[in-house]
Amino acid sequence: MKRKIIVFSGEQHGKSRPPKKLLRFNEWLQNKIQEIPVDYQGIATIDVVTKLSDGSTPYATIEIAYQRKEIDAKRQIQQELAELKRLKAKYDV
Repeated sequence: MKRKIIVFSGEQHGKSRPPKKLLRFNEWLQNKIQEIPVDYQGIATIDVVTKLSDGSTPYATIEIAYQRKEIDAKRQIQQELAELKRLKAKYDV
């Protein structure tokens, strides 16, 4: 199963909105990309959606996200213990 990890979600009028100046926006975006694990940076997505407020004024929402496989902790522990047992047997420890 995959899990969606949201790196940023905000609206144009919110305090956490991206900068308006292009170079500052680029720096902001690069910082968001750095928050994403390297293995997932190539599959990360950005969605920009225009919505209408109650007064019919358009505004944008932005979401930066990526999807990764959900790790089943119990299964991972079992796999690691099995690997440990195999290595102990192999190296006679």
